[in-house]
Amino acid sequence: MHCNGDVQRSSGASLSNQSCMNCFASFVLAQAKIDMSEKKVNRLLYTNPASSNAWRVEIALLEKGIPYDKKNIDLIGGEQKKPEYSQIAPRQQVPFLQDGDVTVYESCAILEYLEAFYKDKSLIPQNRQDHATVLTRIHEYEQKLDSKNILASIVFRKMTKEQLQSKITELLDELKVWDKHLEGRQWFANTFSIADIAVFPLISICVDVLGLNVSKYPNLSKWHKAMSERDSVKKSSRVPEWQKWGNFTSFLAE
Repeated sequence: MHCNGDVQRSSGASLSNQSCMNCFASFVLAQAKIDMSEKKVNRLLYTNPASSNAWRVEIALLEKGIPYDKKNIDLIGGEQKKPEYSQIAPRQQVPFLQDGDVTVYESCAILEYLEAFYKDKSLIPQNRQDHATVLTRIHEYEQKLDSKNILASIVFRKMTKEQLQSKITELLDELKVWDKHLEGRQWFANTFSIADIAVFPLISICVDVLGLNVSKYPNLSKWHKAMSERDSVKKSSRVPEWQKWGNFTSFLAE
């Protein structure tokens, strides 16, 4: 900031002082506008406090330190089917991220989008093999593990343990594969990554809601404990909401 005028001169000193004060005031106002602009968040996550898919997105945003606002969509009340939401979210699901002019949905796609465009705190390793492992685990999760989630069948379809027995067996067998993936390592790709974030909500459902004896899966057990202790997971946890639905701990109890 520079002000013209010699404040040491007696002639015109008042005018010079006033000019500097006006200049300083303009500078402060301009700086305040910049600060307000920087603090304004133009990023909105449509979510639900019980959605495991939305949980992984919130974990990623918190881990990366990306500021965001959120709007809870009442899925039980059918808000997702109303025109206001269905016009912007064609699948009528959460999560749905509005990032400025960009929209993206499908939770794992959002994780990869955040990694591609917000690189300050990377959650994907640069080592080529570890990078490849992250992508493999994410898509392996989508194809092999996510389809074995039985919580919706229990809560919304009111299916019993006996009716779900074959699916429970498939789920437990699949968990053995994921336990082996963690053999000799703390995280799925050696360092904490979006692969861990992608997988965690479903494992949390198994352990914290459905009563899985995770000690039978020693590598998953240590990993689940480490994930549960992360601040991002604690701040965005869905477990208390799930537990309001009832006691389902007998479903995976052996």
